[in-house]
Amino acid sequence: MNRDRMPRPRRTVGSPRALGWLSTPDNLTSPRVRLGWHIAGWIVLAAVVAFAAGLLLWWEIGAPAFRGGEAVPLQDRLELTKISLAVTGGVGGIVALVVAYRKQHFSEMEEQREKVKLSMERFSTAARQLGDPAAAVRLAGAYAMASLADDWPAGRQTCVDVLCAYLRMFYAVDPPDQPDMQAAWHGERQVRQTIIRLISSHLRRNARVGWWGHDLDFTGAVFDDGEFDGAVFSAGRVCFRNARFTGGYLSLRDVTMSGAYVSFQDAQFVDCVVTFAGAAVTAGTLSFDGAEFASGEVAFTDVTFTGGAVDFGAIFCGSSVTFTGARLVAGPLDFANAHFQSGTVDLRHIHSERSVALPGTLPANSAVLLLPDSATGDDRSRAAIAGFRPMT
Repeated sequence: MNRDRMPRPRRTVGSPRALGWLSTPDNLTSPRVRLGWHIAGWIVLAAVVAFAAGLLLWWEIGAPAFRGGEAVPLQDRLELTKISLAVTGGVGGIVALVVAYRKQHFSEMEEQREKVKLSMERFSTAARQLGDPAAAVRLAGAYAMASLADDWPAGRQTCVDVLCAYLRMFYAVDPPDQPDMQAAWHGERQVRQTIIRLISSHLRRNARVGWWGHDLDFTGAVFDDGEFDGAVFSAGRVCFRNARFTGGYLSLRDVTMSGAYVSFQDAQFVDCVVTFAGAAVTAGTLSFDGAEFASGEVAFTDVTFTGGAVDFGAIFCGSSVTFTGARLVAGPLDFANAHFQSGTVDLRHIHSERSVALPGTLPANSAVLLLPDSATGDDRSRAAIAGFRPMT
């Protein structure tokens, strides 16, 4: 079947489906028609109750005399009259309460609808600022988008997505040779560094408004500097897939990974210094599958692995990667799919209560993969003596 000839569903611009998350929620729809029916129903009920009370009053007061019976004493007539009036007044009071409640409910929905409208206007303004040619305006847009994320829980993930998307856009690490373009480059770098700081500050434990558990998509982003010190990745997906760390210093000191899926899959580490010093992996997944450590230094100093899955199926081809003081408490540190080509991977000072999974074939050059000094013999027995478990 030719798909080009298939009729496509039409969407009205103002419909909730077309506007997506920017549309007005269904629960904010005006209830005026339903309010009228409610009032009419209660008025009918009040009329029925009043009629029944009047009929009962007539029956108890007038009917006996009409039928030739004994007349009802005056005191009893007064009591019956009081009861009937109380019933009628009670029904009227209920009607008044229903009307008052409905008005209050309608007023609250109108107020919430105004808040949603204001949030959407703030979002549009911040998004336009982030696309402005002037770096100062883009900086203002970054702060405005972060502030909106704090004030708008329902749209927080979207605001975070916009900030992450800015970092994914093209960025030249090296400043241009033309003097008239260098100012623009430095301005762009300031905007990117500000966005990284804004995201990082909202991931710390002491953040006034935390963005913990939200997805962070840095796929293909370029990092030439920045810091995520003390960040908590407790849930969601934190994706550095295909990211490039080059020419600067990136700090992830004291990061806690306690349930999130954190991926550095196919990332590149080139001429940079990256530190995970003091980080803790307690749950979730940390993956470096296919990552390329080409040059520079990457330190996992004093990192504690107490749970979760840790995959270092990376390509080590020039970087200096150290695990000095790292402590492995639970689960294997998985290098089974790693490729050791050049550079240095230092595992000599790991405090291991568990196994470190090594590939079946270790590198011919023992200087590439440094195992504990106590290990002697061929590569496989060296790994076994070191307390590591080679994978077959």
